[in-house]
Amino acid sequence: MNSESSMGKPRAALEAKVYQLQEEMTELLRRKSEHSQQLIDVKNSLEEKERQLHQKEARIQELEAEGGTLKQSLDTTMKELQDMRDANQLLRDEHEALQLAYNSLERNFNALDREHQDLIKRWMALKSRDADKLNAENERMLRLKQAQVKRDLEDAAREPVVVPPNDSSVLQYLRYWQSLRQLHYAFAPCIDCTVQECETWNTRKRRMTEDHWAPHTVHH
Repeated sequence: MNSESSMGKPRAALEAKVYQLQEEMTELLRRKSEHSQQLIDVKNSLEEKERQLHQKEARIQELEAEGGTLKQSLDTTMKELQDMRDANQLLRDEHEALQLAYNSLERNFNALDREHQDLIKRWMALKSRDADKLNAENERMLRLKQAQVKRDLEDAAREPVVVPPNDSSVLQYLRYWQSLRQLHYAFAPCIDCTVQECETWNTRKRRMTEDHWAPHTVHH
């Protein structure tokens, strides 16, 4: 009895130990299972994070590429803007130069126009003086010619008229003498006329001359 009793205590202790170990093993297995699930969750989360990271890295690369393109576009735009500013400044300088040249040309044109107008006035004055001189000379010559014609007509009018008897040219001679008297009266009123007033004299002289020198038919 004592022997069995003494052997039963270690066995009970061993069984208790085994049970305890089983309890611990069960707990460890449960915790291992939990840890395994956590590890799986962490792994899945890590993979998701890595996927998101890859996406973000790809997006970053895209943005960097877009940023590079935009930077190049900005640089090009800035260069074009600077070129436009330079061209605008050049146009401004050219406009100012052209404005100065235009102002100078306008002053020269105005000076030349005034000189031209002055030359025209001087030329017209010279032509007017020449015309006055020519008119005066023509009037003087006309007066001299009229005076000479008047003297010739007066001399011719004072000559005695001799009518030959039985002459077939008596009628023509009488007509000639009558024409001389008509010419005398035609020229006499124009002795004191000016050149501009001699249109009547010219007309009358032309008519008298045409009448005198027109052929006459003598009837016997």
